[in-house]
Amino acid sequence: MKKIIIVCSAILVTVSTAVAKNFVGNQASEVIINDKQDLLMSSEQTKTSITLNADNLQQPCILSINSSGDILTAEIILDGKLIKSLNNTSEADINLSPYLSRGVNTVKIKGNYSPASSLVSIKLMGDGTSASSQTSGSGTIEYTLLIDVY
Repeated sequence: MKKIIIVCSAILVTVSTAVAKNFVGNQASEVIINDKQDLLMSSEQTKTSITLNADNLQQPCILSINSSGDILTAEIILDGKLIKSLNNTSEADINLSPYLSRGVNTVKIKGNYSPASSLVSIKLMGDGTSASSQTSGSGTIEYTLLIDVY
């Protein structure tokens, strides 16, 4: 059973596996998620935490970023190191498996998109793991993904 901990306030978060804790702000609660469920939130900053077995990193763990708009400019930073810059694009995929190591890995995505009414989707898909988030409305995105590899 995989564990997903989400502390978020994004427009739409879709999670498809085990347990979500510490939901919405600082309120402590536990939500059991069976299959796939969509959760409506309100703001831009999202922080998602997942736990992965190191054996699952033998397969690709793909981080996808897509914008319905014309322009997405962002940086993908893993543990303080820039691993990819997105410049005036509308989509990007990156395999995180080669970059991840045992322990907690922090992936940050910061950037801008236009028009501001565009929908930006962030998805992480790997062997037995799937998490996604969508945001729209301000033209800026700030997303943190904590990946605990054991």
